[in-house]
Amino acid sequence: GEGRIWLQRRPSEGGIWAGLYCPPMFESESDANVWMSRRGVSAPAQALGTVFHVLTHRDLHLHPLLARAPAHAVPADEEEGASGGWFAPALLACAVLGLHARGEVAIALTAGGVLWALTAFFDKDRQFLHDRLAGTRQVLLPKAKR
Repeated sequence: GEGRIWLQRRPSEGGIWAGLYCPPMFESESDANVWMSRRGVSAPAQALGTVFHVLTHRDLHLHPLLARAPAHAVPADEEEGASGGWFAPALLACAVLGLHARGEVAIALTAGGVLWALTAFFDKDRQFLHDRLAGTRQVLLPKAKR
């Protein structure tokens, strides 16, 4: 999984994020460690600091972990009902174009991230490509009057 992020599909029934792909989420760090150890990730995960995200109906306090996984780690979770995979579209472009040097791959990954972010500008409804692919939609609400 070097240079890639494991994303899994959320259950498709219920919730505002139903069917979207996201990193695995856990109730506790110990749950995350159990999940990783079952997939061959033996090195301890590195805590990346707390991320606060405010939604209209709740405040999320996320505690992301960074773990280095061997190439064979994180098989599909069919027993848990979650499908997923490694995500880094720019790495596919590197393979197709024969780019292997560290600098070439770094440039491709950076360009891929920028191009992915720009997909909203090319969509007639200003939707990101991942929203279009997942069948979700961003909506703009009028600002609340105070």
